[in-house]
Amino acid sequence: MVAALLVALAFPLVYWATGELETDLAAASVLWFVLSLHTRLTEGPHSLRSNAAFVASAVLIATVRPDTMIVALLVSGAALAASGLRVATPNRTRWIPAIQLRGAVIAFGSVVMVTLVLGLFRELVFHSWLPQPEIAKLGGISWFTRGFSYVFSSFPYWMWLTFLILFGLGVAWCLVRRSLVGCLGAATFAAGVFVIAFSRGDWMGGARLLVPYLAPGLVVMAAGATSLSTLWRRVAVIAVVAVECFTLVLFANGTTWLSSEFTQLVPSSASASAADFGSPFGGSWTSTGGHASQLPWYTSWDFISTRDSVFLASATPIVRRLITASDGKVVTIASNQAGLIFYTWANDFPGKIRFIDMQGIATDDFSRCTSLTQSFAGNLMTLTHWVSVAGKCAPALPDLYFTLGPVSASTLPARYYHVVSYVSILYDRGGLTTTIPLYETEYLAQRNGWSP
Repeated sequence: MVAALLVALAFPLVYWATGELETDLAAASVLWFVLSLHTRLTEGPHSLRSNAAFVASAVLIATVRPDTMIVALLVSGAALAASGLRVATPNRTRWIPAIQLRGAVIAFGSVVMVTLVLGLFRELVFHSWLPQPEIAKLGGISWFTRGFSYVFSSFPYWMWLTFLILFGLGVAWCLVRRSLVGCLGAATFAAGVFVIAFSRGDWMGGARLLVPYLAPGLVVMAAGATSLSTLWRRVAVIAVVAVECFTLVLFANGTTWLSSEFTQLVPSSASASAADFGSPFGGSWTSTGGHASQLPWYTSWDFISTRDSVFLASATPIVRRLITASDGKVVTIASNQAGLIFYTWANDFPGKIRFIDMQGIATDDFSRCTSLTQSFAGNLMTLTHWVSVAGKCAPALPDLYFTLGPVSASTLPARYYHVVSYVSILYDRGGLTTTIPLYETEYLAQRNGWSP
């Protein structure tokens, strides 16, 4: 009950429950994998149903996100190593929970097999063993400083302090009681933080990359709180719930702890963070574009969705006219935004447009190019750089191009493109005690000399 309460009140899980991405699904898949792995590792006969459940959980965790696949391999591999160590040196490793060696071999082998099958499928269909987002955002030792900065800045320091103290108590309790499921939860959290620390980080707020591993970490933290004496247990639970409730209030009011180095997509890092978080209190806006289409309630309070909807209302009629005039030829559209806008156009004009992702997250058109700008958002190809390598390592310049920000010579070379749609939006983000003004521009440009 305590663990369920702590998970339910954690602001990252609350936010991403309506964040339109796979984040909370990834958290659910991690919890399911930990529980099914525990069943697979415990002694005793296993039914066909439990074996099928473990394989299904392995498939889900390996497909929902690239980092969860790596964590599944690390945790199941660590369980196999611990099992082998316990068999080899039983007198020295009594603190290790009982793990069935045969079950550990089958579990690790199943995860490896699922990973290989998925890799083979990607190779046959997409000609790559790894998902394109993982290739574009591949981290490593050189990215540790930025990755660690992302991990540390995802929560305020006082929340990290509270979490780590109780998490440490939980780990100690799991080792003393030799709780296998508790140790698996702790190992999953540690492996997740380790993997994220060597990533490039992320520009989205709400601790998005950490959410899947925060869930099992909170369960272990709950075990740490309940391991205390009655008085201190109550104090710890009340304190943690109070911290989470206070954080939810700050969160709803626009406070964010995302490092400024991950909010460079717009001039104001504070605006970027506040915009990304959205607000359950909604917001009011004015713009130079058309009226935004009706958004679902869970996105209507979000600045980014509102901004893109306003842009779509202005730019879609132009795109429709150009596609109609193209007489069946595929129109190429490029941007560094592989999100709502192109998703909408892909559904509105199926088979009639081709998207080129200039950050390499969704497409690999620039995989042979060098001198790309490596960042937490991918490997960026700027339009000015594209002009110099078009037809060489890069495809021909796109027919249409859309992006954020003001029009300037550094982002849109006038010799090659002219603006055909331009919108600006002023959004007042609501909060408990304050309103945060957000301003941004977005435009669509057409290649000079291209007329369908």
